[in-house]
Amino acid sequence: MSKLTDIQYRIDQLDGGAFQNLCDAYLTCKGYGIGYSLGMRTGTNKTAKGNPDTYFLKEDGKYVFVMYTTQKDDFVKKALKDLEKCFDADKTGIPAENVGEIVYCHTCGRLSAGDTQTLNEFCKARNSKLTLIGLDNLGSDIYWHYPRIAKDFLGISVNTGQIMSIQDFVQVHDANKMSAPLGTKFELREAELKEAKEKLTLSDVLVLSGPAGVGKTRLALQICRELASENGYEILCIKSNGLELYEDLVTTIEEDKNYLAFVDDANELTGLHFVLDFLCKTADQKKSVKKLIVTVRDYARQQVISQILEVKKPSIIKVGCLTDDEIRKLIKEAFGITNHIYSDRIVAIAEGNARLAMLTGKVAVETNSISSIQNATELYEHYYANQIQTIVDSKTGIASAGIIAFFQAMRLDNLKCVQPILDAAGLTEEQFVADLKQFDKLELVDLRYDKAARISDQSFSNYLIKYVFVDQKVIPLSKMIEEGFFINQERTVVACNILLQVFADENVQKYVKEQIDIVWDSLKNSKEKFIPFFKVFCMIRPTEALILLSDFIESEPARVFDVETIKFEKNKSEKNIEDDAIKILCGFKATQQTSEAIELLLLYYQKRPDLFYEIYNALAVHFGVDIDSERQGYFVQKIVVEQLCKAIESNQTTNLLLLFIRAAAQFLKLSFSRTEGGRHNSITFYTVALASQKTVLGYRKMLLQQLYKIYEQNQCRTEIEDFLLDYGTEYGNNEDYSIVKNELNLIEPFFALFSPERLYHCVIAKHIKEVSDRAEYVCYNTLEPFLNSKKYKIYSVLNQEPILLMDMPYDECENWHRKKVQNLVKEYKLCDFQYLFQVCTESMKTVDGDIWNLTRGIGYAINACVKNKVLYLDVVTAYLDADTPYNIYPQSVISNLFKLLSPEEVKEVLESHDYTQKNAWLWGFYDELPPEQLSLTWEENFLHFLEKIPKDMKSSTYRPLNRMEKFETVDEDIIIKASKIIVEHYEESPFVFSLYFSLMANPHNVSPNKVIEKYKKNISLLEEIYLKYLECTQNYDYDGSFFEALISKDKNFLYRYLDELLAKKRRLYGQHDEWVRRLLRIWAEDTYLLSMDLVSDYIYEKTEEKQWTYCQIIGQLLSYKSGKNEIAEKQEKWIRYTIRKYCMDSERMHHLFGAIAESDANQKRGAIKEFLRCNSEYAIFEQLPLEPSSWSWSGSEVPVIERRIEYLKSLLSLMSGVKYLKHRKKIETRIVGGVGESYLQELKGKDSNSLIHWKSYFLSNDELYEEINNSDVLVLPYREISQSGVLLLSIYFEKNIICSDLPSFVETIHGDQDNSLDHDFFFKNNDPSSLCELLMRYIDSNINNEKIQYRIKHLKNLYSWENAAKATISIYRK
Repeated sequence: MSKLTDIQYRIDQLDGGAFQNLCDAYLTCKGYGIGYSLGMRTGTNKTAKGNPDTYFLKEDGKYVFVMYTTQKDDFVKKALKDLEKCFDADKTGIPAENVGEIVYCHTCGRLSAGDTQTLNEFCKARNSKLTLIGLDNLGSDIYWHYPRIAKDFLGISVNTGQIMSIQDFVQVHDANKMSAPLGTKFELREAELKEAKEKLTLSDVLVLSGPAGVGKTRLALQICRELASENGYEILCIKSNGLELYEDLVTTIEEDKNYLAFVDDANELTGLHFVLDFLCKTADQKKSVKKLIVTVRDYARQQVISQILEVKKPSIIKVGCLTDDEIRKLIKEAFGITNHIYSDRIVAIAEGNARLAMLTGKVAVETNSISSIQNATELYEHYYANQIQTIVDSKTGIASAGIIAFFQAMRLDNLKCVQPILDAAGLTEEQFVADLKQFDKLELVDLRYDKAARISDQSFSNYLIKYVFVDQKVIPLSKMIEEGFFINQERTVVACNILLQVFADENVQKYVKEQIDIVWDSLKNSKEKFIPFFKVFCMIRPTEALILLSDFIESEPARVFDVETIKFEKNKSEKNIEDDAIKILCGFKATQQTSEAIELLLLYYQKRPDLFYEIYNALAVHFGVDIDSERQGYFVQKIVVEQLCKAIESNQTTNLLLLFIRAAAQFLKLSFSRTEGGRHNSITFYTVALASQKTVLGYRKMLLQQLYKIYEQNQCRTEIEDFLLDYGTEYGNNEDYSIVKNELNLIEPFFALFSPERLYHCVIAKHIKEVSDRAEYVCYNTLEPFLNSKKYKIYSVLNQEPILLMDMPYDECENWHRKKVQNLVKEYKLCDFQYLFQVCTESMKTVDGDIWNLTRGIGYAINACVKNKVLYLDVVTAYLDADTPYNIYPQSVISNLFKLLSPEEVKEVLESHDYTQKNAWLWGFYDELPPEQLSLTWEENFLHFLEKIPKDMKSSTYRPLNRMEKFETVDEDIIIKASKIIVEHYEESPFVFSLYFSLMANPHNVSPNKVIEKYKKNISLLEEIYLKYLECTQNYDYDGSFFEALISKDKNFLYRYLDELLAKKRRLYGQHDEWVRRLLRIWAEDTYLLSMDLVSDYIYEKTEEKQWTYCQIIGQLLSYKSGKNEIAEKQEKWIRYTIRKYCMDSERMHHLFGAIAESDANQKRGAIKEFLRCNSEYAIFEQLPLEPSSWSWSGSEVPVIERRIEYLKSLLSLMSGVKYLKHRKKIETRIVGGVGESYLQELKGKDSNSLIHWKSYFLSNDELYEEINNSDVLVLPYREISQSGVLLLSIYFEKNIICSDLPSFVETIHGDQDNSLDHDFFFKNNDPSSLCELLMRYIDSNINNEKIQYRIKHLKNLYSWENAAKATISIYRK
């Protein structure tokens, strides 16, 4: 115990100030919290007068006062005097009753029991607790529990410093300049935290593994804190420093205490086995660790886990990188960084690495300058120093590391495409692969089955690109760019952007541009290679690029196109830009050449007005306001407006004026919604409000003045009026209406050119009034004639604004609206009603108002005069003569007519006029025909009415046929008779058919059994109605309840339904086909085996030559999951049953396995196991489709390959024994990814003239891209397939395509077009002569190549990711 004595001795030698500092730190470690020292001079070891010397504030509001003394003589007298001061409110400022505890630290030595009692009683009498801390217990506590205090304050190392408290661990960690701070708020790993705590209830050891910097340590500390709080554990944090650990463990771990140990970077700890030895193994073990948490990097995971497994079975959690959004949230919480310029920069540097993000954020906050993090070199140099040294130690390592970093991911089974790069680096394929294998062992590269390699740490990859190609120049960067561009264009561009953006250093940027210049000059004489390169790198030589574009535009022939023929849709403003010239010009946004780019764009438009939408999109969106505009002073938008105004002043064509007006409408908004592509195929959607700046006010003024000038010249008035009705309509929370207030004086002059007799002008006036009120601008005198016009008053009452009624219950709202209308028309004569209908007609043609409110308002107006029979009949007649504007629901009017006229007279009124909605009104007549008037004559009339189908009807209210059940009093078969007539006329108008039966199978409206009862004598008719209704509506009988009820009535209906399902006109929609979905009710039946057998057998018999149909239908039925295990069990049971039944039938087995090819691996494995049990013959097995015919993935292909290999390997265990050797060989061949050698030789033998270049292995993405790019025609002679990534790639590369006429191919090639080019795209499936004939037509150039290319370019746009993203966003916008 010599160190304990030494500690006590050195404490005794401390002067007063040093003693107080030591005790303050000691009490903080003891859990008193952060103290407030009054008895010390800040930043020194000198004492000051304070009473008390230190105090702590407890959670209950009570105070802990601390007094210190090194006085030994008259100690009790001194102590009592100090304690008395603590209770003196005049000296402390705290009432004595608020002093909950006094801690008295001293070096007096040993106090007698009597002295201790005296001091305790003194405090007890004042309702306060006394804690005496003397030299013995202070020294002992520091020795056993707080060795860091001994080291920091006394210079004594009690242990090796590897075992610490959480506070000390964090302090030591954060003291490292290159460590991300651990004392930040915990977030973003809540799911892993919950999982970890759950796993530690079941296991004593938890391993947190993952790459460096992802937050394993921070997560481990949070787990420790929460478990300590919840279970009372004492925490031991262990961090290796290379010294022996055993003695520290022996002296630190005490008997009968609950320890939770945390080992950080366990792979670096030489004494991990000592920690494991202390894990609790028996109930009577006195000194033990109850729970253990270790962190380990991926490359050492297996080594550490193997060591742990010798003692305990650990739980494992893999901690991955953070997403970009999570990184943004992390730095916002840790440092308050919200500026997107800073956050985007940090995200780009971190690449998902939490530690790098924290380090970069720390630098940004400390310097408060974006320039401090513009160049990531210094951060990367410190962070990746060890990894770089490892690479440098290898002779060829630098070059190999640079190449894999440049491409990020590579297939290793075909490296021929990168041979020129390997040659430039002086590398052989073997050396390159050997280096990658070594990097894999060091966790620098991920290698998968020696087939694929990738760098998972994107930040390290970024740094390698700079280190290898810029700092060390191991391979000329120009060589990498030139070769890499035609191997993998996307990665080459990304690599260049990393150098230009992540390392924003002037010298780096200058070097990179010089290297791109070298490639530019090398390729410019080869048009085929230069054009794609120019499209990507044109901004490297902006002036030269603009000259080339100017020459191109000048040589472009002018197209004749009338833009007025386009029906402009505002939501098309973000239409994809396909034209290369426009794409390139958009790249000049916010550059020194922006003005010239806009000028060229407008010149191009004058040549190509047919590109209106793309050029409008370029101006309104790409050059429009975005998140950076305010910071840039809106100079881009100012340039666009200036160039637009300049263009129309010199050339006022209608096409140019329309472009100006549409673009002006966008630029005059107050806020802008933008969708932007981000890193790693992410999409950002945001809205930014316009700021009131001088530049903004200036360009908006120019636009409004120009719009007025155009309107004054009587040009494009409709378009300008549409703009005015939309002006200032944004109603977010951030719009600055001072902008509007500043320019409403430019809006007012338009009204001098407007007329109060035009309703549209009045509606615009109302809108501008609302905008001006919001902007607090007075313009009532200008607007008053319009707002008080007769037309507008009628319109405003009929079309009551919903916002005025939004706080009312629905019934009150209706009554309020009705009374308003009744007051309007109470003095009306017929001529007034005729004028009202004229206003409604004008509104319908010009104003996009609230149709529902107007419709109701018209109905209220007509029915308001029902008490005046003559007037009412005249008004109804006038409404019909006006062609029923807004098509009111006629039943209420007809009901009133029956109160005034006989049925014959009512029908005469309705039939004697010519109006579009006559059929709907006549339905209303029969619907409202009073029961007492029913007769066989009216029944006959009704049935005759049904015979007259309005073929052009596109919209109408529902006509539930059960409303005619009232006729059953005269004819009980009325519904059957009516149904037959409607069914007979189905082909004339499926829409009209749907109106009558829309509510029939809605279980909320009427139960299926009730409907079936009605048709019990005519079930086949009901079945026909059901099937026809399914044809014209998608989501009818969604859950199949009506379908089930029909089958229970007529078992044969199942076959009739299946016939419809299999009809040629039916298109199956993969796993989401509604027709197949209704069959899923089979699994709920007790007789599911029999029912599924009936379906399977029937479909098989009907689709023998169309296996894909069988596979899709049965596949969907077998892939259905309801969350209930019994469904999966029934499916597997049927599969096994079917295999046993047909195991010797090769065709049936091929169909069945084709159906489950897309299913999960377990289901397929179970089916194969059953087949092998029933039939060991290889012939049938050889033909079984064990995998899907195609795969798709997002991001890396590697996980897909891994899953395939794991699945195939799992099959090998099912094939033990000699009789399964051939089976095993087939699977092993699949695993290595090749074609059987004997089959390959057979194919090559047929190519006697060696005309074919054979590639019998799985092509890498890069090689596939190269092959497609070098082809003239892609031929896809599949016999069966549900989808094809190669087809879409071919479209992307704009190659001509020949493929078999499989439905999936036909659907893809048709897109949203017709079948006019089928003869140039498709050959008959399984017909070699048909393929030969089409190939010969290509060879003889007997095809319409121009139309084929137009179709393919159209499809490229249609299937683009950008279009898919926008379609998705549009759904969420709705």
